[in-house]
Formats: sequence, C-alpha cells, structure tokens
Amino acid sequence: MAFRLIGHPDLVQQVDEVRKADPKEGPDAVARIRGLLESFDEDPAELEPAPVAQREWDVVLNVQRGEGGRPSLVRAYVAIYIYEAWSLRFAIARVKFPGDVVVGAWLMVETRVAAARGLESGNLCLALLTKMEELIWPI
Repeated sequence: MAFRLIGHPDLVQQVDEVRKADPKEGPDAVARIRGLLESFDEDPAELEPAPVAQREWDVVLNVQRGEGGRPSLVRAYVAIYIYEAWSLRFAIARVKFPGDVVVGAWLMVETRVAAARGLESGNLCLALLTKMEELIWPI
C-alpha cells in the first residue's frame, strides 16, 4: 500500500492561531497531531486518542498523478475523523483510492474556545467533506 500525507492550505493560519492561543502547550499539541496523522496508514479506530465523531463516504475527488500530471476525477473512499484532544478540536481524513493508495489529510484545527462557537463535531464532518472536494489529491 502506498501512503501519502497532505494538509489543507487553511492549516497554516489555523496552526498559527493555535500557537498564539496557547504558546506553551500549542506547539506540543500540533506535534502530537502530526504524529497521529503519520499513523493513518493503519486503522484509525485502533489509534489513540479515539475520534469523537466520524463519517464515511464513497465520493469522486480531483487527483493528480505525479508532478506534471493533469488533474482528473477518481472515485475514492473517504473517512473523516473529528478529535477533541490536547485542548484542541481537529479533523483528519483517510482517503483510499484505487490501486491501494491511501492519503492522510489534516483538514483543520481549532482551539476549544473556537470549537464551542462553531459546528457540533458530528455536523463538522459533512462541512469538511466540502473542504476535501476543494483539494487536488496527489496519488
């Protein structure tokens, strides 16, 4: 199985906000999320921490094969996992493409204060599916 990691472009600003909100613990929490993401070639249900919400879909996504390849549409199996850990709420997707290619994507991160003002974790999965459709997935 081929496994790749990507991040949504909005993450740069979101990670900066997390670090500003908690300069002492924020960088450590971000590092823990990256460590969790690197384990997403395995079954996320067996990893710690456990997600508080998850949804799965069979969808069509834009993919690009190689550096110079043209984007095309490919059917993929998508699972989005919402976590509430390390004083944060964050989402990671695991996308399985034909040919046994798995891509792990860090979609968003926010402080618990921001999470309290936003969507409930169960509803957030559906909103994040739209973010996934914005990306061109490297396979």
